[in-house]
Amino acid sequence: MNTNNFQPSTFNLQPSTNQPPNLPTSQPPNLRTSEPPTLHPALYISDNSPYTFTYMSTPSDFPFTFNQEACATCRGTCCRWGGYVWITEEEMIAIAQFRGMELGVFADTYVRAAYGRLSLQDRLIDGEGICCMFDIVDRKCTIYEHRPSQCRTFPFWKQYQDEFRDLLDYCPGVVARE
Repeated sequence: MNTNNFQPSTFNLQPSTNQPPNLPTSQPPNLRTSEPPTLHPALYISDNSPYTFTYMSTPSDFPFTFNQEACATCRGTCCRWGGYVWITEEEMIAIAQFRGMELGVFADTYVRAAYGRLSLQDRLIDGEGICCMFDIVDRKCTIYEHRPSQCRTFPFWKQYQDEFRDLLDYCPGVVARE
């Protein structure tokens, strides 16, 4: 597959007109937002723009650690927030290749355009927005080793650098430093 001339506009990606579902009440209050646009809580919005975000990936700067092995026993809380999981063109190509899909078919099936960016789609199941890459039967990410940066850097996002206590209640991998 030639990926050198990848153009998102060659796919049938339509801007999303649906707002993501309300975040479940079991989520910490600091993850909810009432200000439009409603964005996936994984984004740290800077400059009041939905297009600018910052992932933090220096774990030593945080007052907690993360046990990645806990993901195997979790019900996939971070995959069930609803909203947007931003994906780059390079990540989309890698995931399509991993799944053995043509890029156009992958994009048409699993990707949506929103706010001038690409995002993995949600599936609304029992009133809950679930990432399209999450297997609800096995309760795991089907692309875990190839997941987007937004997912890879969780929970080391700037928004949690000072306010992380709520993470302790819903993510079994987050452990406060002594």
